[in-house]
Parts: sequence; structure tokens; C-alpha cells
Amino acid sequence: MTVACWGRRYELGAGALPRSITSADADLLAGKCRLLSDGLAVEALGPPETVFRSPAKVQMRSAVTPGALSGEMLATVEFDGMVRYDLTLTPPDGGAQSGPLALEIPLRAQHATLMHHPGQWFNEETCAGAVPEDGWQADTTWYPWA
Repeated sequence: MTVACWGRRYELGAGALPRSITSADADLLAGKCRLLSDGLAVEALGPPETVFRSPAKVQMRSAVTPGALSGEMLATVEFDGMVRYDLTLTPPDGGAQSGPLALEIPLRAQHATLMHHPGQWFNEETCAGAVPEDGWQADTTWYPWA
């Protein structure tokens, strides 16, 4: 499935995860996008089904089954190229627990030149700006901008 807007093009595969992202004719991805559960790739992602389409956005739903849990992922691509993933998981009757979940979108370094890390506390420095030339690793989640 392909979604294009404002000079950006997304080729979406299982779970509506990007197989490729092109912006201004540049390939932004450095590798495969993955949904991780407890650090392991979730392979049980269904094909995306379009559930809403308008000139402003498109939404796709996919089945997700990480381990004993089941659920769905809703991907929303808006007119300006912003992509949002909402994941809803339901445990079986036994009340199964899930460990940490992460959506990994590996970007090529030459295109991920800006970052934003909100810090642990509200009043801390936000760590927003250029990614240092020697790289940067946070103790928690950080957000490169492409």
C-alpha cells in the first residue's frame, strides 16, 4: 500500500509499518521497521486494511498478535506526512502481561540530523536540537526528526 503527501511517499507493509519512506527523492530508512515486544520482533502483523480515507488523512488497521496477547494497530497518515500508530492489546482470560513495547524506525544518519528528548523531569533541559556528530544515546526514549 502506498500513501503519498507533500513530497513524501510511504510504502507500507504488514502492520502498516513502512517498507520505505521517501522524502524529496531521498530514501530515509536505514533498515527494516519493526514492532518489538520484550526486545523481540513481533512477526504476527496482519496486512493493513484501509478504514478511513479523506484528503486530510488515511487510517489503516492491522491485526497484531505478540505472544499470548492479541489486538490491533491503527496507523494514521496525515496530509503533512505525520504518521501516528495507536496499538491496542487485549490479554486472554488469564490476564497475560506484556513487557516493554517499542516501534523501531531506523533512519539513515544523514537524514536524522535533529532530535528531541523530553528529559526525565518536566523542568530538565529538553535536549532538543542537532544530533552531535559523535552520536547521542539517551537512557530513555529519544526522537530523531527526519
